[in-house]
This record gives sequence, structure tokens and C-alpha cells, in this order.
Amino acid sequence: MTRLSPSPRNPRPALWFSLILALSADCLVLALGGCAHVPLTSSPRAVRAMPAELQAGYDYPRRPIHATTTLVKTRRRYRVFRVEFPSLRAVVEPQETITLEWFEPTAPGRHPALLIYPILGGDYPLERGFCRYFAKHGFHAVLVHRTRFKFSKDRGVRYLEQLLQQAVIKDRQAIDWLETLPNVDRERLGSFGISMGGMNGVLTAAVDPRLAANVFALAGGPLSMIIRDTHDRVVTKPRNRYIEERGITLAQLYSEAVSGVRSDPLAFAPYVDPRAVLMISAVFDRSIPRRNSDQLWEALGRPERLWLPLGHYTSYLFIPVVRAQALQFFRQHRLVDQDSLTSRP
Repeated sequence: MTRLSPSPRNPRPALWFSLILALSADCLVLALGGCAHVPLTSSPRAVRAMPAELQAGYDYPRRPIHATTTLVKTRRRYRVFRVEFPSLRAVVEPQETITLEWFEPTAPGRHPALLIYPILGGDYPLERGFCRYFAKHGFHAVLVHRTRFKFSKDRGVRYLEQLLQQAVIKDRQAIDWLETLPNVDRERLGSFGISMGGMNGVLTAAVDPRLAANVFALAGGPLSMIIRDTHDRVVTKPRNRYIEERGITLAQLYSEAVSGVRSDPLAFAPYVDPRAVLMISAVFDRSIPRRNSDQLWEALGRPERLWLPLGHYTSYLFIPVVRAQALQFFRQHRLVDQDSLTSRP
């Protein structure tokens, strides 16, 4: 039984994110002239069936979901709720809670729905911005909270694998919950993720075919190579400290990741339909090196691809382009209501 209760307003997004959005109109004009588009290959490869023993690692017992839903805020075109319910399969802790932020469109009728996957760090200002955008265009946008990962002395490759597995199981139960809502069109479900969120998205789309259209931005694989080669200080600083504390080399950590990370986007990509994917990459990305982005694109079957002419973090200036292209992609896959086509961005 879902319970509704009021809640204090969430804190405002970080200042840097607000400034980026304030520049959105100018960015859109400039960025449209600098992006390169690669269409879906003319002969998409077939989707491989996931082996039962691999699928079992992300399954869980199906039971009714008893969620607590808390109203956070109301806007003209959407409402925001915090949703919590127990996970039906614990991976990291004995008892795990699934926490969602649900942006519900206020227009009557049944609407399509998107899962929004978080980046590696931060307090979700970027993700909430995408949720607001999609909700204004007629989507149920559901931000799935994550347990953050950072290398530490007691939390290495094994813990990373557990969190990846936990993330997919949480995503699948979030889809289960969405399907219980009378104003959700369960035939029109999709996903959107940037950076680590995009790699999470590949895993979930491979395991759960209910997601009919997926946007993976600034993603790559394999994770073992990204851990070794990235220049992103969010990863390298705790990674180097972890190596020093354990008295191992970077090459040894890489070997551990090769053998210890089963939930890898590159390995799961063949189980994703390339026709259901838009991949967005950055030409000068040093956080997710270009070769790793290319490897994922190849493994996904050369899906439709958009190139941004900047780096990993500077590509955030292209947010207006990314969200407009994502909306267009979802529109092509019939995930957008006709009434939303003329909605104001």
C-alpha cells in the first residue's frame, strides 16, 4: 500500500549546475554546429540471448512491492516524490532499501517512463535536471539512487562488482514498481545515463528487455581498462591511495579488475539490441578514453552515435544538445506522447 506524506523541500542544485543551465540557449546554438552524427549501421547485428547462469546473478524473488511515497514538491507540469521500499535481494548489506526520486507528469492519462542513472559522484544535481526536462515533456522520470563507490583499503574490486550487481537489481525492481502505477504505460519504458550511469545503463538494458530505448552518454568499457587508464581525479586519487595502502602495482590492480568485475558493460553489450541505443561520446574524453568508448560502441553493434567536440566534463556545456537529442531518439522509438511534442523545453 502506497502512503503519501509531506516532506521538506530538497536543497537547491549546486551553483555550477545552475550556471550551466543559465547558458543553455547559447550553448544549444553553438553546439549544434559542432556535433557529428553517426547513424545506426545499415545491418544491425542480432541480439544474443543471455545465458541462464549469467541472468541468475541479477534475478530476485518476485513479491508485491510495499512502497512509502513522500511528496517533495509540486510544479505546474510535474510533481516530485521520494519513494522507498525494501530490496527483494540484498547484495551488499543484509537489508537494502531502494530509494527513488519520481518526477510524475501532472497531465492526465498514461505516460512513458524513463530510469535515470546517476554519475559516479555528486548529489544528483545533473540527474535532477534531466528528470525535470523529461517530466516537462510527458515522461515519468525516475532517478534511482546508488551506493557510491570509491576505492578504499577495505573496498576494492570485489566491492565494485557487488555494487554493479546491486545497481542492476535495484533498476529491475524500480521497473517492477513503475509497472504497478496506473498512469504509466508499461509498453513505453526507457533509460538515460551519463558516464558511470551510462555504463550502468548498458548492464540493465542487457539483463532486462523491458527497456525499449536507451541513451548511454560518455560511457565505455571494459571497466578494468578505464580504472587503469583514466585521468579522472575522482577515480585516480582514491585508486592510487588504494594501491599504496595495499602495496600492489597498478598492473596488479588491473589484473584483479579483469578477473573480478563480471558486471562489465563491454561483456554485456552483445545482449543489448543496437536498434534500441543512442550512444553519445566526447572526442577529447580523458575520463573515459576514446578507445574505450569505441570498444563499447563496437560491442553494442555500432548503434546510432552522437559525437560532442569537447572532453568529459566540458561536454556538460552541451547539456541542451544531449537532452534534445535524447528526446528526439525517444520520440523515434514512440516513447513520447504526441501532446508533449510541442511542450516548452
